[in-house]
Amino acid sequence: MKTFPDVEEWLIAYLGDVAPVYTVTPAQINGTVIQVNRVGGSSDLITDRPRVEIAVYVPEGAESSARAEAWRITEIIRNRIDEARGKVAGGKLCDNGRIDNPPQLRPDANTSLRLVVTTVQLSFRRQ
Repeated sequence: MKTFPDVEEWLIAYLGDVAPVYTVTPAQINGTVIQVNRVGGSSDLITDRPRVEIAVYVPEGAESSARAEAWRITEIIRNRIDEARGKVAGGKLCDNGRIDNPPQLRPDANTSLRLVVTTVQLSFRRQ
């Protein structure tokens, strides 16, 4: 039987040209990074609809304004998700993408980082 794509692997391929993409926060963040984690969703026999948190981390001093850079990168990602319908990344086809929770600036335990998180939902059929 065909399987559903791994949404995290799909996002690593789809967003990898924007900034490095990880599923775990790197121990050292010296530049802008993106972290993706599936946090829920729904599935039936035909479609998997994963919900994913996409976090953008920008260290202070990496750019002129870490906050502004975090928002800039987040808007690129937001546009990419809005345009995900019919896109192939890592050899897998995405049926649809949407923003579930718009970007939010969140405090991070490490005060030298700016963190913006967006929750999205993507849709995939078995492939």
